[in-house]
Amino acid sequence: MEMMKLAGKLLLCHMQFLCLALLFAASPSHSQPSDWPNKPVRLVVPYPPGGATDAAARYYAGRLSTVLNQQVIVDNRAGATGAIGTQYVATSPADGYTLILVTAENLSAIPLLYKSVRFDPVNDFVAIAKIVDVSIMAASSKFDSFSDLVAKAKAQPGTVSYATGGTGSVAHLTGELLQQKERIKLLHVPFKGSAPAVQSLIAKDVDMQIDSDLTFAPLVRANRTKALVVFSPKRLASLPDVPTAAEVGLGDFTVSTWFGIFAPAKTPQPIVRRLEAELKKIAEDGETKKYMDGVGLTPSFGSAEAVGKLVESANTRYSKIIRDNDIRLD
Repeated sequence: MEMMKLAGKLLLCHMQFLCLALLFAASPSHSQPSDWPNKPVRLVVPYPPGGATDAAARYYAGRLSTVLNQQVIVDNRAGATGAIGTQYVATSPADGYTLILVTAENLSAIPLLYKSVRFDPVNDFVAIAKIVDVSIMAASSKFDSFSDLVAKAKAQPGTVSYATGGTGSVAHLTGELLQQKERIKLLHVPFKGSAPAVQSLIAKDVDMQIDSDLTFAPLVRANRTKALVVFSPKRLASLPDVPTAAEVGLGDFTVSTWFGIFAPAKTPQPIVRRLEAELKKIAEDGETKKYMDGVGLTPSFGSAEAVGKLVESANTRYSKIIRDNDIRLD
């Protein structure tokens, strides 16, 4: 009888051990997504089609589709200066099937611009990689030089207008910094994306537009507008005739941005590391440089760790601009 009781206890302990082992194996925090991806991956772009971020996203989505053996679909979820698409990704499942390509400035600025936005750019996302550097420029269809524009802005404060792709965008924040630097007052005219802002620029409805070199390069080459200045320390290979900030009297005034790919926080690290490795290969590939040179972008890889630090730095810089100028969108 005692032997039977002992055998029963051993059997019960064995069954309990098996149950615990199965429960542990099934736990999401310990599971290894060895079959990822087994369905299409969504790459959200929180801006309208046709801009610099959209061009970069479509190129990288195509390349990732090949190496992952699954389709990577670009999903443009524009609106509220990127808030709608970014909020969508922040609240999406952290399973590796929803990613976002976003600028550092928008990721940092959106929660400061909208009281209704409830995500944290540091804690609600995991950085995967920086993939592109972007130069910021100013162009005009009315003025022949940056000095002419500044002269009118000083003579008639608030009458010189500048268009951007939206309030809170890197272009808008650049305009605010520029006004502080030159001690001038400009009239900001925000649009829902770069494309409608360009149409206003070409039609001479606005005096100037601030945007990326990708936006202006084809227009400058076609003599449809004139690039006044690139806010960088050296001239661009794509537009070598455009003077730098220092050359137009702005000293060390430089503004640039970059595009990064992020995922919702708690996305499994094996997925993050694999994407990081694949994006590094793509960014450093000769075909990527050739393509990016053609559209006016600069491939530039940054690791997940480096991107995390860049986001924290952007938060510090742009939160000050937004607070100092009391920029709110709701």
